[in-house]
Amino acid sequence: MSAFVVEQPELHLHPHHQVLLARAFAGAAMEERGPMLIVETHSDHLIGEIGRMVSRDELSPERVQILCVDAHPDGGAKIEQATFDEDGYLNNWPVGFLSP
Repeated sequence: MSAFVVEQPELHLHPHHQVLLARAFAGAAMEERGPMLIVETHSDHLIGEIGRMVSRDELSPERVQILCVDAHPDGGAKIEQATFDEDGYLNNWPVGFLSP
């Protein structure tokens, strides 16, 4: 299996194009022999569109894994997994994360 790693692909993209990018990533994730996608993002547009696709049954929640990384002052990090339910809602989403 191959992997495709992308760091902050949303930078300098209009929000609509971030949504289109999320759809492209989801399409690749649904391919039977497609690569594993690892996308590091701070975009609520990307995350939100993935959730909407799950809610419309365009993407299986089992094909998505979201890891939230919280840096600690001691230099360590805490990693928590968030998952989408079948209605496209995120479970275990950190309070205040991606909030204005």
